[in-house]
Amino acid sequence: MAHDTSIQMRQQLRDFANWILMIGDGKIPGISFTERGETNWIEIPKQFLIRNGSHALHDLIHAIYPELSTRYSDSSYLKERDILAPKNADVDELNVIMLSMLPEKSQKYLSACTIRPAEGENFDEGMHPPELLHSLNFLGIPSHCLELKKGAPIMLLRNLNQSQGLCNGTRLIVEKMGDEVIETRVITGSNIGEGVFIPRDRIIRYPYFVDLHPYASNWSVKAQLVKLLAVTNRPGGNMTFKMIFVDGQDDAMKGTVCSENYTYFKEHLIEGKIYCFRGVHITLANEKFKNADGRLTTI
Repeated sequence: MAHDTSIQMRQQLRDFANWILMIGDGKIPGISFTERGETNWIEIPKQFLIRNGSHALHDLIHAIYPELSTRYSDSSYLKERDILAPKNADVDELNVIMLSMLPEKSQKYLSACTIRPAEGENFDEGMHPPELLHSLNFLGIPSHCLELKKGAPIMLLRNLNQSQGLCNGTRLIVEKMGDEVIETRVITGSNIGEGVFIPRDRIIRYPYFVDLHPYASNWSVKAQLVKLLAVTNRPGGNMTFKMIFVDGQDDAMKGTVCSENYTYFKEHLIEGKIYCFRGVHITLANEKFKNADGRLTTI
């Protein structure tokens, strides 16, 4: 219970908690909506309800977040309060109202939705206009337009870095906003008070190697580099070097890159790191790998 909660509010919370316990103990009689219906409905006492009306949501917000416009920067004030809603549409409506109550300037982040056709697939962009893609809402993914303000509380929807406590459900406060990154401060979990930079996330479904045709070149895949192999000089100053990498299923492929800028690749490709490879000519590696203590070894 918050330290600044009034005596009256504390008593109301005790009354509500006792009523919940009585329901669990079966001490609250059920009611029926019809003459012969089962008595399996519970009537909520009026003192626990906010009457439905034109200002019902505002009344709910003021009841849970009193003095929000002046106390929004207080992390202890924010982390002790929540409003739960059954539908995402209700959550969005609450967020719009509460964000408008903060005095800071807002910034909007828009998603960039594109369709990635499979190799060799006929594709008509007119069948999937951006307006249609922007109207789609999916579980665990923010809406097309994400509006934020400095001081706004946010929550991670997926694990970002578990070793640093940045997991699904971690709550943070927005400190600064850039075009490609936002600076936040953690208010829950094991790293309260720490600053965290959250980059813009480009969500792409990368194929596994089993989805690719050997010797294909028009593809993108997310894989872990295992080995950098021999380098061969070619006419014109180009160099060809080969590498072996594995995907999320530990299937291996051998890639070939031909470039005059071998030094750049050599400095930036590190064995054991994960990269997004694109346009590299691939062949079957005929090798399988397993993850042993964080290191990939040949089976």
